[in-house]
Amino acid sequence: VRKARRAEGIGELLELADRMERHYADIGTYDQADGSDMTAAAIFKTTTSGGYYTLSVDAGTDNVSYSIRATPVAGESQTKDKCHTFILNSNGQRSVTGGSLNAEQCRW
Repeated sequence: VRKARRAEGIGELLELADRMERHYADIGTYDQADGSDMTAAAIFKTTTSGGYYTLSVDAGTDNVSYSIRATPVAGESQTKDKCHTFILNSNGQRSVTGGSLNAEQCRW
């Protein structure tokens, strides 16, 4: 069950990365891609469809890079997943944190 939920978190994280790139193509910056303005609010959602992960964006201080995360929602069994939090940055680097497995072991 956790692996299926993990796939949802990864899939929606990749979709968010696509929306970030479209935002950058339209605006020329990742600034406010976190939904803090009305134009960006349409590209950003805060949880995955199943509600097992919270999605977050850090546009970075230079506004030409970003880091996005899928973090298990507190109180859900997904917080016990060995992969825990998935991270993707604007360079395509993938990592995990908070669990006992690495990105390769998590198939990320």
